[in-house]
Amino acid sequence: MAFWVIIAILLILALSEKDLIKHHKDLVLFPNWKWYVENRWKTKSWWLKNVFTMFLDGFHFWKSIEMIGISLLLCNAFEISFYYAIIFYVVIGAYHSIRNGSLFRKGLQI
Repeated sequence: MAFWVIIAILLILALSEKDLIKHHKDLVLFPNWKWYVENRWKTKSWWLKNVFTMFLDGFHFWKSIEMIGISLLLCNAFEISFYYAIIFYVVIGAYHSIRNGSLFRKGLQI
């Protein structure tokens, strides 16, 4: 029970931090961390854009935490193994990368 309360609190924190990063950068948890508050989506690194997106900036960090939390909650709701949470997370990330065209974009450094 306590685990699901922690997941719910992390989801609430992730949603609020994403909104703060997007609209009020001075109110975020770590306003002095450059990588956390700036939008680094125009990076040329293929690895950072597609594989390690969680570490791209603060917004994508909290978005990843949100997706992991939602995947865990889905696994719990449908009573399936938590290993599927990782699969859900990877599938959602791959779909996002393919849909936005960043997976096969020319000019990215590998």
